[in-house]
Amino acid sequence: MKLYGDVSESDRKLAEDLEILEKKVDNGAFDPESKAKMLTCLAHDYYLLDCEEEGYRLLNKAEQICPGYFKNVMHTQIMASDGFDLIVKNIALKLVSLTIGHLKDKA
Repeated sequence: MKLYGDVSESDRKLAEDLEILEKKVDNGAFDPESKAKMLTCLAHDYYLLDCEEEGYRLLNKAEQICPGYFKNVMHTQIMASDGFDLIVKNIALKLVSLTIGHLKDKA
């Protein structure tokens, strides 16, 4: 994998670890849904490292391994999560707060 710009040693090590984990996912005896979920998590880590190309590649790979993952399976997994409703409520409260602040600034 190619890293761009000034990359800290810890980020470089993380990228190397992500490559190792991807190989373990590829070679592991996991069902397609589990592989897609793991690849999605790895993609998120790549996005946090500003490696958009790698993140995008892994998301595409997840969809190829488990077609419909993002439209069906992931949705079901998220809805079953205990913390999902709390996350949605927190996002909604933040949006309301931002909107009120914006409206006050315009007044």
